[in-house]
Amino acid sequence: NALDGATLDRFYVIDVEYDLDLELRLTLQAYSDEGGEDQNKAIQWLTSVRAVRAHAVAQKWQVVISPRASISGAALLAAGESEQDINAGILFKHLNEDQATQAKRVLSGAQA
Repeated sequence: NALDGATLDRFYVIDVEYDLDLELRLTLQAYSDEGGEDQNKAIQWLTSVRAVRAHAVAQKWQVVISPRASISGAALLAAGESEQDINAGILFKHLNEDQATQAKRVLSGAQA
C-alpha cells in the first residue's frame, strides 16, 4: 500500500543507483548457469532491459525494471524461452498498453 504524506515525511530519502557492473556479471552468470553459450545474446538482452529502463525513467513511469529483469531474463533466454515471451513476462508485465507499445518501439531501436 502507498504511504501517506505524513508517514513519508518521517524518512530521509537517498537515491541509490543500480550497480551496472554487478548487473552485467550476474546476468552473464545466470545465462551461463542455464547452459547459455553465446554470451552476446545475454549482453543484447541486458542492453534491451537497460534501454527500456532508461525510457521508463525518462517518461517517469511508476514501474520498476530492476536488475532482476536482466538476470532472470538471461536465464530464461539460455533455457530456450523466446525473447517475445520473455519480454511479455518480464519487461512488459507491469506496463499499461501505451507503455508496452512505447517499450516495443524502444526495443526495436535497441536491436537495430
